Amino acid sequence: VAEGASAATFYVNGAGGNDANPCLSAAVPCKTISGAVVKARLTPEPAVIDVAAGTYAETLLLNKAADSGLTIDGAGSWPGGTSIQGPAGTPVIAEEPNEGPLTIENLQIVQPVGNTSAALIIGKTAGVFQYTLGNVAIEMREPSSSSDAVIAEKSQGTWNHVSIGGAWKGGGLIALGSTTI
Repeated sequence: VAEGASAATFYVNGAGGNDANPCLSAAVPCKTISGAVVKARLTPEPAVIDVAAGTYAETLLLNKAADSGLTIDGAGSWPGGTSIQGPAGTPVIAEEPNEGPLTIENLQIVQPVGNTSAALIIGKTAGVFQYTLGNVAIEMREPSSSSDAVIAEKSQGTWNHVSIGGAWKGGGLIALGSTTI
């Protein structure tokens, strides 16, 4: 969040939340990260999604202009923290008209067995997408997958304490842009 700017914070707790809640406090959280993203899109200021520990089996599609400036902040890396595991498709996709920046921190992104695509896709067809990964563990679990764990096209990425591991045949990162590690 830029200095001087305020951010709306939305809370997620898969164990006790409900996407019909306002999600503006830990006492009345959303159930899914996607549910909080929908609410965050309705605010004019940058939004933070505070995700409680747990496993979230969902694909995050961050492809709206209102997703620009979004921060997704988990409860720490796995085990015992926040884990996003894509049931089908890719767990996290951020692309235009989202203009960025996007921050993903303090969580694990898992591409489960049976899923052969990347765990994180960041992309634009024009311009540059800015994103930051901090304290993120990416795990590829499909042995037959030859996909790269992270595909970042036309982007400027900053990685701080990021690990990529698992059992797969692909690479860790394909970047068409710049990545600072």
